[in-house]
Amino acid sequence: MTLWMQQAGGTVAAVGREKQALAAAYDDPDITVDQVDDITANEGIRALRQRIRQVDHIVYVL
Repeated sequence: MTLWMQQAGGTVAAVGREKQALAAAYDDPDITVDQVDDITANEGIRALRQRIRQVDHIVYVL
């Protein structure tokens, strides 16, 4: 999904509860890695929007 979004001209931010694990999984300088406690809650999305100016799509994967 991240590669497809990049190829389509999008900016990708990988977000999860464990920032260091994400950074290890996404060894790509063009992918921003950020941490949020709960992306399924409105508070988590608001916190993310404060750090990342524009959020167009969220892909939630368990």
